[in-house]
Amino acid sequence: MTVACPPLEWPANLLEAGPDEDRSILLRGMARIGDARCTVLAIRVDPISLRPDLRTAVAGRSYAGQQIKEMFDGLSSYTELTDNAVVRLQTGAYVMLVIPAGEAGFD
Repeated sequence: MTVACPPLEWPANLLEAGPDEDRSILLRGMARIGDARCTVLAIRVDPISLRPDLRTAVAGRSYAGQQIKEMFDGLSSYTELTDNAVVRLQTGAYVMLVIPAGEAGFD
């Protein structure tokens, strides 16, 4: 048996939400699945290692406040990431997550 899924409305654009020194490491936007509001997060990844693409010139403490590694590790614990999971955008390669709106203060 299958269950019908309500339509998914993607955001037209994603906003850069990373630290000042590397705004494009994290993108976010609002989506809808039926009547439910969701937050779309996109973490820039190295397309070869499929790990967060943290810039070497940016201090680690700049990324720490964004919890990028923690978000990525959480995602990785649910699924094995492969190249098929990577979305290529203008600012790099990204892995995208859809979470309920209001989670983790991303509204």
